[in-house]
Amino acid sequence: MTTTTRTRRSTTPTASSPTNTNGDTIESTGVEDLLRLLSVEEKLSPELRCAINEKANNLLNDLSPDIAHFLHYELNDQKQSEDDIRTLIQCVPNALSYEDEDGRLPIENAVWRYTSNNTLMDTRAVSFVPLLAEEGMKHNVGGEGTRGGLLRNDEDECNVLNNLSRVSENDRDVDHVSFDLQYLNAIKRLRQMNLFQKEHIQNHDLLWESCDSIRSYRFNYLADWEPALLRESQSQNDVDGDGDGDSLLHWCTSLYDISVFKTVLRTTLRHFPHELGLLLLENSQGCTPFRKAYQEFGKEEAWKTIQTCLDESASASESESDAGNKTRIIEKDPNTNMYPFMFAAAGDTSELDLIFSLVRRDPVVLLGAGQCVEQGKAEIVSSRKRKNTE
Repeated sequence: MTTTTRTRRSTTPTASSPTNTNGDTIESTGVEDLLRLLSVEEKLSPELRCAINEKANNLLNDLSPDIAHFLHYELNDQKQSEDDIRTLIQCVPNALSYEDEDGRLPIENAVWRYTSNNTLMDTRAVSFVPLLAEEGMKHNVGGEGTRGGLLRNDEDECNVLNNLSRVSENDRDVDHVSFDLQYLNAIKRLRQMNLFQKEHIQNHDLLWESCDSIRSYRFNYLADWEPALLRESQSQNDVDGDGDGDSLLHWCTSLYDISVFKTVLRTTLRHFPHELGLLLLENSQGCTPFRKAYQEFGKEEAWKTIQTCLDESASASESESDAGNKTRIIEKDPNTNMYPFMFAAAGDTSELDLIFSLVRRDPVVLLGAGQCVEQGKAEIVSSRKRKNTE
């Protein structure tokens, strides 16, 4: 009879085996074993190193859908840092290009994502948008010219920049200021990284997307970056060419919410105080935002809102963020040498309510107005005399 002798496996832990404080061997996880293996990989034979590398590549490819799911739905700036997510993406970059069942990329879901109960917007991923765009550009995520998916249009012709500017939470219990600032910080980072440029504001209608009282920080940031767009026709990109030449303030009168009109008027008064916040800017049909506001909101409500904004502009800026950019609508325009009330009284745009309100704030300006008139007459007489002597 042949006896088979078996060698008993030693239970003594090796130097590399994990142990607890009592010296007992701890059963390690697969990830821990893999990390320990990789820590000695350089000391192994070329053949074994090649086999490990091949299997590691297969593992990463197999993990791509799982990592894509994580990037779509589990990004959380309270748990992960940018370095953590950057490392993850650099190990499996193709995960950035995975679309979910709605055809969205991870960068698109980072901006527009709901909490697990689908009741509130989940803002814990929006801070990663600049990182996702930066890494996405390296791998042509979203296609050519989309800046890593940042400018890729969805079925509603909206992109990440549109949504960064317009996404808000209407629930009254939400801290709207904090929400607004979270999205604004992502916009600022994109600008610092040169992924978001001034022309994008106009090309993607971002002033219109952001003009709302609960998005006022984003709106004012964009308006301060390119204030000239406040007075430009919002229909200039109208392919049909049948727009009315409305400015943004014109457009806001077509909305049911007068608070939007108020938000925009505050900003236009800050940038164009001597033109009365573009209240009397005519569109192609000769209609002004002042007149349209009367028509859409009713004279009483419209004038109450306009007067509130005029009061704020006449006294000082209303918030600390505007402290360095104070405006006064009772001061003379250094370029035209005209007071704003004179502008309101000029031509077909004359509005008595507006003129009276402005003059009432500082009647002394009437003396200055008289001096302007006399100065103008003197200049005309002087000009005629020069012509007669020539």
